[in-house]
Amino acid sequence: MRQKLHTAQEAVSSFSIMSRKIMTKRSMLDIMRRNQLMRRTQGPKKNHDEVRDPTSRPLLPLKKPPHHPLQGWKKSMK
Repeated sequence: MRQKLHTAQEAVSSFSIMSRKIMTKRSMLDIMRRNQLMRRTQGPKKNHDEVRDPTSRPLLPLKKPPHHPLQGWKKSMK
């Protein structure tokens, strides 16, 4: 009986670990992307990624050049 319980617990724990691993992988990618964005906004090109949500700072899209040739390339590189 105890062994059965133990194996059931083990199965549940392993499943939770697997799902947690999947979730952490997804969230790690999100966190890495967010960190990349943060690093990029802290860098010399401040208005590159903050343009995406104009609600936070509405003045930044005016400073941005009308079409940047490297923007699409950077998006595909992510």
